[in-house]
Amino acid sequence: MKKSLSIFLAICLFFLPSCKAKTVDSQEVFFGLHLEDGDVFLNDFLLFDQQKISFEKFRYYYLNYKDKYLKEDPSFFENQENENLLKEQVVSVLLDLFATNKLAEKHKVAITKNDQKALEEEVQKTIKSYENKDAFMKVLSDSHLTYDLYLDVLKSSFLNLKLFQTLFQDGGICAWNQEEFYHYYQENYLSTLEIFLPFEEGENEQNHPKTMEKAQEILGKIQSRNDFYLLSEKYDRGGNTKNYPEGKPLSKEEDFYQTVSAVSIGETTQPLLKKDGLSIIKRLEITPIHMDKNRESILFGYTDENGVRHSGAYDKNFISLYKKEAEKITVTYTDLWDEISTKTVF
Repeated sequence: MKKSLSIFLAICLFFLPSCKAKTVDSQEVFFGLHLEDGDVFLNDFLLFDQQKISFEKFRYYYLNYKDKYLKEDPSFFENQENENLLKEQVVSVLLDLFATNKLAEKHKVAITKNDQKALEEEVQKTIKSYENKDAFMKVLSDSHLTYDLYLDVLKSSFLNLKLFQTLFQDGGICAWNQEEFYHYYQENYLSTLEIFLPFEEGENEQNHPKTMEKAQEILGKIQSRNDFYLLSEKYDRGGNTKNYPEGKPLSKEEDFYQTVSAVSIGETTQPLLKKDGLSIIKRLEITPIHMDKNRESILFGYTDENGVRHSGAYDKNFISLYKKEAEKITVTYTDLWDEISTKTVF
């Protein structure tokens, strides 16, 4: 089974600090809040079901999201609503992680000694890929990670993957049988063949007469009863025939689903405008062969030719499971919660 969740997992046998410490009231503070009365370390600012949430972990997600927004718009946090949005987003992420752990406990999924050994082996490979320990630690620090948190994040990723596999691999309690999968496919997908023509040199979405002329010529051949599959093999430049010889699934979430569903099985669309070319799509009958060929990518997701990850049905079901678990969790904020902002967190 292809895994839908990637792993970067490791445990290292040494500890190195990843950030410069400050001294506050004779104690070292690696991170916290800059307040008027001085720097403070937050130990009790957010609780889920009365369990304290690590400020270190909160800070990791908070600062990374902050960096992302500032890169897109340097003035983003001049609006107080966006300050609140950032905190809400981080709480949502932490709730999902907390809920996933509760779900793992519910299904008796945990990291075993063998898992631990695998983690240790992976970390050695990771460390060796850097010039030295300092280089590795700098990468962590630049990512707002301390070493302990790095290990925690990796272990969480591993547990997340293991839970996913337990629930959705063949024989898992949430895995679909063939009948359930066929029903899902027929409700959410069309089967298609596609001829994609990239824009001719110098043409674009607004102006593409040469590409359209070529598309109309091919459409004429189709209407003259030429075999669509053979035409696709000859003219398609999108890898559709090569990658999907039995037909390509078209999801309800994709562009042109409504357009293709409006034509009869066996018929083709007019040339359809995409950002980088034109497509002619033929609607096929959905068959067991076609569904079986695409089962893995439909259930577990896939990465397209542009490196874009597309979620599978099981990914969405997994998210739904831990979101429902998250809804049961009681969230409590302490007085210091209001002091958290992009200007105070360090």
